[in-house]
Amino acid sequence: MWRKVRHLSDGELLILAEEGARAARRRARARAHLAACPRCAGRQADLDTLSRAAGLACRGRPAAAAPPHVARARLRAALEARAGRRAVRGWPAR
Repeated sequence: MWRKVRHLSDGELLILAEEGARAARRRARARAHLAACPRCAGRQADLDTLSRAAGLACRGRPAAAAPPHVARARLRAALEARAGRRAVRGWPAR
C-alpha cells in the first residue's frame, strides 16, 4: 500500500524553533521528518535565509509608527477607496 507523506507546512517550519510553540512529541516528530525529507529541509533553509535577509534589511531602521488618529484616517481612506472600486464594478455597496 502507498502511504501518503505529509510534509511540514511553512508555518510549522517557522515555529519549529520555538520551544513553547509545539508539544515536545509533535516537535520531535517534525524534526525527525525534517531530517529524513530533503524537500522540507530545503524549504526550511530557504525560510531561514529569507528570515535573515529580512532581519538585515530592517536592522537599524527605526520603526516609525503613525499616531492612532493618523493610522485610523489612512485606514478609513483605504476602505472608502476600496468600497468605491466595488461600486464601479457593479457590486452592491453595503
